[in-house]
Amino acid sequence: MLYVVLTIGFYLSFMALLQLSKDHPCIDSTLVEKLDVITLNKNATVYSCSERRSAEFSQKVSEYTETIEGRLNQLALVLEKIQPMKTKAQVTIDENNPLAYQFEKNQIRIGKSLLLANGHLEHAIIRLWLQSDTQDEQVKLFDQSLADLIYYATFGRLNRQDPVTELYPELGVARWPQVLKNLDVYCESPWRSSEDFERCAGLDQLGHNRRELLTMSLRPLLTSSVIEAFNSLSYKEQNNFLQDIPKLVAQRSVDSETAIQALLDQDNSLKEGLSILKVFADQFSLKQEASFPQRRFIARLNQYLQSRGVSDSFAEAYFDVLIEFPEHLDTSSEMFKSLELASKQNLNLQIAVKDQDQIWILPSRSSLSLKIFDQVKIRQHVFFACPILKEIEIAQFAASSEKLLMIKGCDSSKPYAFDMLFKYGAQEFTKTESQLAFIQFHLPSLQQRLDDLQHIKNFFELVQNRDVTQREFQLLGWQDVQWNENYRFYKPKAAIDAIEFFRVEAPEKSN
Repeated sequence: MLYVVLTIGFYLSFMALLQLSKDHPCIDSTLVEKLDVITLNKNATVYSCSERRSAEFSQKVSEYTETIEGRLNQLALVLEKIQPMKTKAQVTIDENNPLAYQFEKNQIRIGKSLLLANGHLEHAIIRLWLQSDTQDEQVKLFDQSLADLIYYATFGRLNRQDPVTELYPELGVARWPQVLKNLDVYCESPWRSSEDFERCAGLDQLGHNRRELLTMSLRPLLTSSVIEAFNSLSYKEQNNFLQDIPKLVAQRSVDSETAIQALLDQDNSLKEGLSILKVFADQFSLKQEASFPQRRFIARLNQYLQSRGVSDSFAEAYFDVLIEFPEHLDTSSEMFKSLELASKQNLNLQIAVKDQDQIWILPSRSSLSLKIFDQVKIRQHVFFACPILKEIEIAQFAASSEKLLMIKGCDSSKPYAFDMLFKYGAQEFTKTESQLAFIQFHLPSLQQRLDDLQHIKNFFELVQNRDVTQREFQLLGWQDVQWNENYRFYKPKAAIDAIEFFRVEAPEKSN
């Protein structure tokens, strides 16, 4: 009998609460204290159901609460398990400015388009939970990647949608130094910060300085590395790591601002970016002795960054292939388009293209100053020798490149089979591009005889006669020059493989 009475009592209480929620519209979330909606004609407000405060019913507000309550409640389960939220959010939905995104202390202002797109409101709530209202770009970057991790741990994916393009950030794609972006490319990326969607819509008014832009560009690489490191942990270790996040946040300002500034006080974007990466990784190391999951996380984080091209050397960058065009190269040219397309099909390679003014780290159209790199190491260098270059100092390539494919001429108005170069190497590329005249050098071998060949300024003229008794060919140990009908190039038989194969002006059969 007592059970029946209690059951009836519970039912009546539940129905009373339902009636109360109908009479007093509210948002059912432990993370939000108040929700305001700003429209052209009328503003509306509801409060958290736990506040039990009266509010005027609004169909529009009701639609918004139905849209976001499930998302927020799923997030609340994770955040409350780690550490209860100290201050609930006061959210303002701005219908007049659909890409608006601002938050300060517990105030979040978000445009309608960003609210309806997955991830942006949740990201703001997480950063509020992290107490992230810093203006320091390095700390903000750490907080954004940490918020990405918490979002990933909550929803099992990173589906923060770009409301303009409807694209999502891709994990595991970004590599160093390709991740460095200019402003135009950054604003086309779904990785851009939520607060930058509105600013990117009016590029003329976007006032990012160089360091701020460089810092924000690193997010896809850092978030991918953090999530990869997190996924390497067991389920129990992941939970333990999440419990350590409040401690990480408490010390994230790093010990010495002066030390950070000294690290970042570089006029070279490559060095500066690597310094930011180092500061970022260091912030995952707690002052006290790290737990086993944390040590494993840090080791995997560093391992992932290295696998994506991040080197301990602050002075050096590595490219599998560098295409050099010594005149101005237009990104709308057929040559550049074919390069861009081929690089997208070979994302496992570090590929760049360089003209007389700048360098692009493919596949993005991110052009950077040539001063960005103090030193570059290249596996396969491709140099288009324009007719205006009467003399070419081969020594300039020997210090940085392993192989050099020197192509006679520089026509950027046509596409090239760069996909063959990237997939199969210089031989298959030159076989497909059968009209090209070229010389393929193995520069470490050539360097053995560079002092004796300093007088040679035009190697195309040198190989034209193919007379193995000539002094220069004797220095290179040439015994014979054989024609390869399949590839339609000449291949020297030599003691020193300084010139591996070449094609003269008219690729005709050897006599």
